[in-house]
Amino acid sequence: MEKKENKKNENGIIVLLIILVIALGGYIVYDKIISSKAEETGVNDNNTNSNDNGLNDSKEKEDVIDDTNKNEQNQEIITYKVYNLGDKVNLLDSSNWNVLEGSSENEEFVTLMSVDNINKDRSITFRNAPTYVSTTYKSNLIANLNANNDDIKDARLLTLEDISKLSGLEVNNLDAGVNLENNITPSFLYQGTTITSKIDENDCPIMICESDMYNSARICEGTQTDKFEIRPVIIISKKIYKVKKLKYRLLKKWLK
Repeated sequence: MEKKENKKNENGIIVLLIILVIALGGYIVYDKIISSKAEETGVNDNNTNSNDNGLNDSKEKEDVIDDTNKNEQNQEIITYKVYNLGDKVNLLDSSNWNVLEGSSENEEFVTLMSVDNINKDRSITFRNAPTYVSTTYKSNLIANLNANNDDIKDARLLTLEDISKLSGLEVNNLDAGVNLENNITPSFLYQGTTITSKIDENDCPIMICESDMYNSARICEGTQTDKFEIRPVIIISKKIYKVKKLKYRLLKKWLK
């Protein structure tokens, strides 16, 4: 009887141990599963945070890019009126001009040649002409246009270089007697007997002589007694002003 009781106790202990082993094993397995899930959850959270941060960064970057583009679109875009060779321009002092050199929308200044002779009374000699135009005439023009000093970059006489560009002839070939009437030279260049800045070896001014003197417009050598016209060349600013959409257009303050 006692043996049976002992056997029963031993069996009970074994069952208890088995239960404990199973329970411990189950706990270990459970702990592993939970830990594994926790680790996985942590990685996913990190990835989620990383992705969220990345998206936020990207969004921020996109916003910055959009803002940059927006700023670029809203920047003050300066554009100017386009002038082509030979275009007629009237200034507010009623002086008349031809465009001597084309000027694009990206260029603030344009080069003009006067249609009008400023020496009608013949008070200016060919020797004094360059200084008169670059000082007295320029100052008077600035005052008449109510302009600033830097709005007129230059005021001068026509040069052989100007004639060369317009006629396609080499400067060295622009001697007295050379015909200027060709398919290239604009006709406004030889509408009068216009003095240039060049004085030749005979101490005489080089001029453009109009067609009715030689049946065609030519380079000619003047004398101190010859009648000649002074038709200044100026480089003048195209004045601009701000308009809607932050764009600029030509301000017809001086240029009509």
